[in-house]
Amino acid sequence: MVRIILMLAIALSSVILFASSISLVAEMTELTQNDRVTVQMEVVEDNEGDFKNIPMPHFSAFTLLQQGESSSRSVSIVNGSMTSKTVKTYTYLLSPNKQGRITIPPVKATLEKGRVVKSNSLSFRIGKAVSSTANPLAPAQNSATQTQSDDEIESDDDEQEDALELATEPNFATPLSKWEARNRRYFIRVFVRPLGSQTPFQGMTFEISYYLYTRRGAVGNIDVPQFPAFKNSWVEEAEKPTRLSFKSVQIKNSLYDYALLKRYLVIPESSVKTLEATQMIVAVAGRGFFARQKNISSIALSIPLVTPEDAASHKDAVFGSFTVIPSKLKISLTAGHLIDSLSYTISGCGNFSALDLALKPHGGLKIFPPDVKSEAEIQNGQYCGEKTFTFMLKGLKKGSYSLELEPFEQFDGSEYKRVSGEAVAVDVEAVAITKSSVASEKEKHSFEFLPTLPKSVVTYKTGSIFNSLLVMALVLLPTGALLVALLMLLFSARTRRNKASRLYRQKQLFAKIDAADSATELLNRFYEAFSEIHTIDLKGIRKQELEQNMGDDASSVYLFIESIQSLIYSGQEKKELLSQQKEAAKKEIVSFGVKK
Repeated sequence: MVRIILMLAIALSSVILFASSISLVAEMTELTQNDRVTVQMEVVEDNEGDFKNIPMPHFSAFTLLQQGESSSRSVSIVNGSMTSKTVKTYTYLLSPNKQGRITIPPVKATLEKGRVVKSNSLSFRIGKAVSSTANPLAPAQNSATQTQSDDEIESDDDEQEDALELATEPNFATPLSKWEARNRRYFIRVFVRPLGSQTPFQGMTFEISYYLYTRRGAVGNIDVPQFPAFKNSWVEEAEKPTRLSFKSVQIKNSLYDYALLKRYLVIPESSVKTLEATQMIVAVAGRGFFARQKNISSIALSIPLVTPEDAASHKDAVFGSFTVIPSKLKISLTAGHLIDSLSYTISGCGNFSALDLALKPHGGLKIFPPDVKSEAEIQNGQYCGEKTFTFMLKGLKKGSYSLELEPFEQFDGSEYKRVSGEAVAVDVEAVAITKSSVASEKEKHSFEFLPTLPKSVVTYKTGSIFNSLLVMALVLLPTGALLVALLMLLFSARTRRNKASRLYRQKQLFAKIDAADSATELLNRFYEAFSEIHTIDLKGIRKQELEQNMGDDASSVYLFIESIQSLIYSGQEKKELLSQQKEAAKKEIVSFGVKK
């Protein structure tokens, strides 16, 4: 009795698993008229046969922007009984035409055997379009969306606008914004922290952190398919955890776990008036075997930056507060020490990426481009450290000189200051003798008493024997012929080795085909051999795809696969028929790609 009940349960489960069905799934159900939403219709066809006609969902309240189609096929064997399943996925990108409640009615389709299959319906709540000028930090229209259901939507009493507050310290317990509240189970929160000033001035450093918030136990796995891109800015990854370290925080009446995804140091170019960044998109999967993966995204950043007063008169000013100290104040270049180095170290806090030093040009000295090293980090709410410029100096003329820096301007958030290091004294006691100077001395002494050659002196032009075209031809032609012969010999040997290796591998694969005990094993061995020899994977491929990939040979291969499948489904695997199919399989593999 128990065995009978168990067999019935297994049979019923296989029927349920492969039951023909149609289902509608939406990325989100709460959106505004600015948003776009992706709706997928999944059509499952089992052994009952194909649908006679699959109508498109009724999108009267939406504008259809794009659509696509994909399909897959799988086979399952339960208690010796083989069943197949085909899944077709139709994807639609939609834009809502109006506000309010919008419902996409169920899709109905009839199977070839007469059964009518009905899908679920989808209900949307469409909000008012958000003006981009009213809120510069609102998410872009083409952003990745978040999936939610109606039971996840709570009241709007604890929601705040999407405007992003700049703060020296992040407040992890801030109430959810409207963007975050679209899916309260998990969302991405962005914290922007200005370093060095409460006012977001142009050219200053910002610390931008992205955190994942999730209800406890709601997330099983995450992946980051797209990191944010910062426009016209210098960017450094300040922190990228290899493992998420969650902490807990109470937001209103809900307990959330949050963890840092990534932290950046961002310095917009001094002329940039808006700090802009695209969204971070994260693929999130819930816990459980049947959990579906969903995309969530942060808001796109668009932060207006403040232009300091009188900035037009100080276009090259660097944000921050710095001091410059030379490594030495006196240098002597002697006969045994013709080249020396001089370093300037800039210390302070601010925009290190924009700092650049140059020495004033000097006729008595040659100054080489500097070697630059920078070490900076966040300290006490500012981006502080050192940047060292090391110049190499060489004397060109004997004498004593004063070496000075080109001054630069800095803006510390309240006023402009001019920065210049101390002058360095350089004594050149000896100079290096260069080839040019030696040549000029020789020229001076050689032609001091003989400025021109007498007309009676005969001059001859001499050159290498290889300048003659005939000699070049006599040398190069035999050498070229020898190289060509050697290359042809190597190519022929390699071709023979490859052919022998290919024939040996083909012989092994054909031996596996001959050893197949059933039509199912024969088909698998055929797939394996075809993939190895022709590098084409035939498993699950449809006829249309086969024709696109294989051209004229597709029909023959597809007919052979269908004949094997028919033999499998019929269950009549006679030895004679199986032997004939083995020979046909080897023939198809050998003849594929050969011009008829």
